[in-house]
Amino acid sequence: MDDYTQPENYWYAIVYGKLIWAVLYPLKDNSSIILFLDENGFDFESLDYPWEKSKEALSINGFTQYIEDEEVKKHIYLPSSPFRKADSITDAMIFFKEAWMEPPLGDGTTPKTDWDANHSNNGRLPFNLLRYLPILKYALWTLTLAFAVTGYAYFTGPDGLVVTIEGEIEGSFNNVRAFVQNDVFWKAQHALVNKSILINQTALASGEYDDFQYLKGFENEDEPFSTNDIVSTIESIIFGEYYDEIKNNSDIIVLRSKAKLLHEEADDLEEEASQIALKIFNELSTKKTIADLLTIKSQIEIKLQSP
Repeated sequence: MDDYTQPENYWYAIVYGKLIWAVLYPLKDNSSIILFLDENGFDFESLDYPWEKSKEALSINGFTQYIEDEEVKKHIYLPSSPFRKADSITDAMIFFKEAWMEPPLGDGTTPKTDWDANHSNNGRLPFNLLRYLPILKYALWTLTLAFAVTGYAYFTGPDGLVVTIEGEIEGSFNNVRAFVQNDVFWKAQHALVNKSILINQTALASGEYDDFQYLKGFENEDEPFSTNDIVSTIESIIFGEYYDEIKNNSDIIVLRSKAKLLHEEADDLEEEASQIALKIFNELSTKKTIADLLTIKSQIEIKLQSP
């Protein structure tokens, strides 16, 4: 066949973005064989046709004769014989074989393509499976990831209490944990809710709430300005040259001394009122928290009792 691997015997097509060669060899009795090569010149398939049918088959499947395309001849060089068989099957080859169209017979029917058995996979997966190899790889990767996620969910617990007063579970991954762990998950949540109830009941009884800070008074000794400084500045502007005389008036000094004492007493009263308000808030919010926790506990116990 090497005598016929001349430029006029080469045809080419682009399949799946890959170059595929067809080398057309004439045989005796007006028959022929088409040898298909990948872009590197490796033989991966062949077909037998009558001579004229072979050219028709190549044309209807998108092949162009190499010597007819001057532009291609400038950029693409012909593979040289002898051709070695391809070691692997690519997506382009699979798609090429699946999409191959037979030239119609004289009665208008289209025969089934008789691919050369010597080229069929060389013991690898069937072509119909290789066609879906990317999907199979993706499915395998997905299963591996699913097993990894499931394993992590089975052996780890959530950070704290994740069951709501409606009995729902916060977070998609915590729902996965509940599914794979089943009773283990709900027992752990039951222990957490009991612990939370005890902590809040203890705080309510003792009046010590670690989650809240006491309100602080407005007074700050390190403040760069005070109310008295502001008043003095305004008066110095208004009274001008009479400011010092007015400022040192004995009646004004006495009244302002009394006002300062009243301000300090008012600050003390305000701080005391704030602490009482905070205590009431702590008591009310803690009672509400305990009530919610008891509801959550009931929801968890329903889950534990269900089959």
